[in-house]
This record gives sequence, structure tokens and C-alpha cells, in this order.
Amino acid sequence: SKEAVVFLLDAHPSMNAPYPSTNDENKSDRSSTRLSCAKDALEGMVSQLMIQSRTNEVGVIVFNSDPVVKMEEDGYSDPETPYLRELSNPCVTRPSVELLRTIRKVECAKTEYSGADVIRAMVAAENLLRHRTFKKKYTRRLVIFTDAAHKFESPNHDLLRLIDKLRELECTLSVIGVDFENSATFEAPLPKDEAAIKSEENDEANENDQDETMSDADGSNTTTGDDKSEDDDDDDESMESKEEQGDEDESKEIKSQNEKLLISVARLTGGSIAAASTMRQITDATLGKRIRKSTKPKILFHIAPGLTLNARRSLLMKKEGFPRLTKEAVVFNQDGNPKVDANGEIMTNPVKTVTAHFDSDDKMEEVVESDRTHGYRYGADYIPMSSVDMSGLRQHGSSEPAVRILGYVDQSSVPRSLLFGESYAITGHDSHRTCCAIAALALALDRMKKVAICVSFKSRNSDPILGALFPLQEEGQPEPTRLYFLQLPYAEEKRPFNLNPLEPSAKDSAESRACDCLIDTMMLPTDNLRSEEIANPALRSFRKTVKTRAVDPFFNGIVTVRDETGTDPMATPGEVLEKAASAIETFATAFPLEIVTEEEAKGKKKKKYWTDLDA
Repeated sequence: SKEAVVFLLDAHPSMNAPYPSTNDENKSDRSSTRLSCAKDALEGMVSQLMIQSRTNEVGVIVFNSDPVVKMEEDGYSDPETPYLRELSNPCVTRPSVELLRTIRKVECAKTEYSGADVIRAMVAAENLLRHRTFKKKYTRRLVIFTDAAHKFESPNHDLLRLIDKLRELECTLSVIGVDFENSATFEAPLPKDEAAIKSEENDEANENDQDETMSDADGSNTTTGDDKSEDDDDDDESMESKEEQGDEDESKEIKSQNEKLLISVARLTGGSIAAASTMRQITDATLGKRIRKSTKPKILFHIAPGLTLNARRSLLMKKEGFPRLTKEAVVFNQDGNPKVDANGEIMTNPVKTVTAHFDSDDKMEEVVESDRTHGYRYGADYIPMSSVDMSGLRQHGSSEPAVRILGYVDQSSVPRSLLFGESYAITGHDSHRTCCAIAALALALDRMKKVAICVSFKSRNSDPILGALFPLQEEGQPEPTRLYFLQLPYAEEKRPFNLNPLEPSAKDSAESRACDCLIDTMMLPTDNLRSEEIANPALRSFRKTVKTRAVDPFFNGIVTVRDETGTDPMATPGEVLEKAASAIETFATAFPLEIVTEEEAKGKKKKKYWTDLDA
């Protein structure tokens, strides 16, 4: 299903505060603000939606902005809500390059206004989503970028109606909390009965907070004449410092209460609150990819003869590559120059590829499709083979996508060198009993140190894939509750490994000790160089280059920035290299290498055949 996402961007003056753009929180670039980092992350999320699918739709609302009635380029704002600006026009539509340019122009409000807090912005976003996607097949999301440093002035009944409407729309709420202290994630909204009880508790808590605030305000304004007449001169400085400290404490209290309120909304509607104190954390919080339905299809899980469960197969890992390039024809004017549109971009038209086949003897005679056939080379001849014949070769196919367990072996009998291919997680379907059965099987395999040998069918009548099922140990869970599948090779897929044998070194030799010392000194820290947290540098450069070229048509370069910190995430840490310097020298001494000049390398005969090894 396609996605409909509405982004809310806070433009309150507090968003103009300096914000760390590196992992070192003590270093803060003055040119980097909370709003600029939020805009960068917002551009990245919109660009990601544009790359994922052309059917995704986006809406962007800026709240707490300077009052604007109508703007030709920077969006439209209803006169009734002048502090809310809708940057996308129409409201929720397919994202465009012009939207990215408009996001870059957003600036913080010059003064603080009342009447456009995040709750009213969420109400406006819900109206946009309802108008565009109600009773339609959409995956709905509401993403908020805010520091929550201002008072939420919307009444409680507006918030309660908003929660009910978001639950009705099945809209997921994601809050990127700039300088938040707390994070929370809720996989699903609270049940309706519990949500009603929670809403009543929130109402009572809000009323109590308001009563306490009013009583505190009344108490602070109550003074006697004797108090005013004592030591006025000595108390001026202390009063000013107390007022400043009081303002700071009040701001912290407002921010804390707002965080709790947003967490409550996320809990009732099902969503997440991501606390981000650096640009890297914002990037990590906004890089989550949606899980397509095609990556978690339904399968039949045959545990044993006569014992079959309905399960799901979810793709865990897959090699990511560049999107496919699209070819288009440039439109030229009568002068022979490329035509450009109103934005100064070159105009193109889609093209269609047509393949024609001609007779080898008569180059002018085209061979029509009815006269063509397919075949395989067999010596000097070709053996005809049609698609119907190919489907008949799959005699071991399955009528449905399935995973069938054949038996069990010890984990030691399945070496890691034989495992390859994409990995899949086998999880339970919508049935609680199915999930319990798979969890029990995973626990048993983990406890007994066994592996299930199985055969997998990706689709109907597809080739059988031999593989192994292992217990999936997930982060944060003490015991495995799911299985994961890895492919095993057939006899034809295993390549021979024939090389001249090497004489092993003695365990107590100098060479062996040099290797041990090198490994010990180059041990990495626990949280360093974790592959699952390192973005592919080529793909990251590609996304940034595409976004930059889209926003700036005159940019023809390549963006090669790897990390906001300016460091290489795939480089060995400097402290590790410094520690291993002596071990590296010892290793080089134990295994001396001969320097070969370029001239000698060119004159050396290249070995192309195995028989050359004996020469």
C-alpha cells in the first residue's frame, strides 16, 4: 500500500537555538540550529519517500510561524489559523522538488505567538489525512519535529477528539523530539477500554496541574507592606537572579510536561517518541524504512508430516543497490537547444525500447515473434526449450510458498562457510498459538544446540532451496522466539578450492606470537564499527547527490560526505592504531615482504592456467 505522510515542523523562536551537529555534544556549530537540523532531516525523509515509490504522498505544515495569510511560493495559510502554513499545495500530494526548495526557505518566527501549538497543528494534519485518505488503502503517518519548549494552549477536549480520530484513521504518530530527555515506543495503540481510562486520568492530572499553577501564581503575588520595606537595595540582585532561575525552571517544567503529554498521545494512538540531542541521532531516528507487504508474505510452515502452520516469512537482510536508471528523450526547440520549464530544468519525454530480430542470411527480413523460439546450446546444436517446458522441469515445486523441515542435525555439522544468500525470519501469523509453537521450536533448538535442515519454496512452483533454520537471537530478548533461514549449497554450487598447501607454523614460534599480539592489540571497542549502524557510503552519497541536484539544477558535482562528524565510519579508530603500532612492526618483521617494482611486475609472466603452477 502507498504511504500518506504529513510532516509538522515547529518554527517557534526556541528552534533557533544552537544545536550540536556532531556526535560531540560539547561542540556546537553556531550556524547549526534546531530548525536547520530538523529541516535537513525532513528533506531526507521526503526524498526517501520520493525514491521508494512514485505513489507516496506527502503534506508539510509549519506551525508557530510568523502570521501569513497567503504566499505565492512559500505555501498557503488559512486566515483563521494564520500561524499554520501548509507548504504542499494541494495539501497531501505526491512530493516534488519544489516542495524541497520550499522547506529550505522556512525560518523561525521572529516573536512568540499564541494559538498555533503542536496540538492544533496535529488537528490540521488529521483533517488533511482524513480528507485525502479516509476509507482508502493508505499507510498513514504523522511525523512531528519539535522541541516542545512552548506552552500547549489547546483545550483538553480538542486533544481527546484528536486521539479518537487518529485511532479511527489508524495513523501512526512519530515525534522527533529535539533535545528531548525521554524516548518511548508503542507497537500498537491501547485497547479502547484502557484508552478511555487513560484519557480520564490525563484529564484529572491536567486539572490538578492547572489548580496548582493557579495557587502558586496567587501565592507569588501575595506580599505585605513589611516585606517590601525591608532591605530593598540588598535584595535587587538576588531578586533578578531568582527571576532568571525561575524562568529557566518554568521553561524546563513546560518542556517536561509537554514531553509527557506527547508520550501519552503516542501511547494511546500507537507511535514513538525519539529523543535526539545531536544531528546524528535525528538522522538515525528518521532513517527507518517501511516494511513492504511483499517482504512478509504468508507461507505454509511444515514442521513435520501432518503438522502444518500458517506463518510469515520476513526478509532480514538483502544487498541494497542503486535504483534502476530511467532513460528519457530530451526535448529540443527549433533552434536545436534543449527546452526548459519554468523552473529552469530540461524538459524530457519518456521513451520505449523495441527489440527487433532479423534473419542472419537476409538482413532486411525481420523475424516475427511467431517464427521465433528459445533454446540452449548443446555442443554445435541448439535444443529448443519453451517456457512451458521450463516450468515442467520443476517437479519438486510446491503449490504454495512454503518451508518444509526435513530433519535436525547438530550445529557443528553445518559450517559457516556453507551458508550464503539472503536471510529470512520465520514468524507466527495472526494466530497466538502459531507464534507460541514457533517460539517453542526456537527455544528447543537453542537449548539442544540443533539446526533444522529444510527446503524452502519462495513462490508457487518455484525451485526448491535447500537451507537451515536457526534460532533468532534478537536484541533485548534473553531467549529466541523466532527462527531465521539461511541457504545451503547444492553439489553443483560448491566450488573446488585447490591451492598449494602451506606449512603451518609452530604454536610457540615467533610468527605465531606476532599474530596473537596483533589480534590482541587491534581488538575493537564494543560499540565501534558495528555494520548494522554503518550506512553504505555509496548509497549515502547517491541519496545526497540526487537531493542536491534536484534542489539545485545547476549542481553537477558529486556529494561525497560520509558522516556529519567528518570522520570515516569504516576506518580503524585512531587509539586502536596507536596501541597496535608496535605489534604491526613485529608482524612485518616476522613476515618480511619483497618489494616488487612496477617494471618487474610488468615483465613477470601472468599465470592463466593451473598447469602453470608446476612450471
